Order: sequence, then C-alpha cells, then structure tokens
Amino acid sequence: MTGLVNSAGIAPLSPITETSLAIWQQTLDVNVTGTFLCCKAVWAPMAEGGGGCILNISSGAGKRAHAEWVAYCASKWAVMGLTESLSLEGFPLGIRVNALCPGPAATPMRHENYPDEDQSVLLTPGEVADAALFFFSPAARHVRNAALDVRSRPHGWHA
Repeated sequence: MTGLVNSAGIAPLSPITETSLAIWQQTLDVNVTGTFLCCKAVWAPMAEGGGGCILNISSGAGKRAHAEWVAYCASKWAVMGLTESLSLEGFPLGIRVNALCPGPAATPMRHENYPDEDQSVLLTPGEVADAALFFFSPAARHVRNAALDVRSRPHGWHA
C-alpha cells in the first residue's frame, strides 16, 4: 500500500497581540501549506496505482481551540479542513485520508514551549507512532475521514 504521513509542524504559542505576520505566515506555511504540497505530490501516483493512505498529523488543538495559541490553532484547524476535503475527493479514487490528533507529547518542541512541565505524564512519541500505524493496518482499510484523538491520562487520574 502506498502511504504518506504528514507530521512536520511548528508550534509558536502566543496571543494575537504578540503574533507577528511573519510568525503567522511561517506557521501556516509549515503546518498547512507543507501538508497540502505533500498530499498534492502523492495524489496522482496514488490514484494511478489504485489508491493509498494519507495520514495528516493535526493536534487536539485542531479540534479544541486554546487562548493565546492563535497561529497554531488556526493552522491545525486548517489541517482538519484539508483532511476532510481530501477524504471526500479521494474516496472514489481509493485514497483514504485521515487525521491523528495527539494531545501533549514529550517532544523537544513541547519542552521548548513548556520547559517546567513534567514530561513523564505526557504521551511518548512512540505512543503517537503506534496510533498512526493503525491507519496503515488491514484493520483500517475502510476507515476514512477519521480524526482520532490520542491523549495521555490526566495527571493524578487512576483507573
């Protein structure tokens, strides 16, 4: 199966009064335009080859906005709209397009934004990757236009 995972992203977090046009544009360029360009590059080969799977990594912030994350939230909501549109367009071609919406994960980017946060309570990158792999498994062969949330347990939560 032909597949693509769009996972590049940046997360400059700031309120609108501190978000320059340059930061706004860079965030949209990386998070949205980069995703669009990668999808566009594989679209025709996937269609000609009988289909494939595209997974766009969005964010929980692509479904639930946060104050003072203006550029990041706007970009991740745009990824969700792009995913839904491409899912509808790709369905008759056998191209499945889905989104993964991870919550906070223990990555260098997260640590840069929250240096004092206890990373042990966050998702690990491996847990996010495991969730992503589902979309490329036989079990997901009929899954399209899904937006799967992947979240760690809230701190102090017990089963």
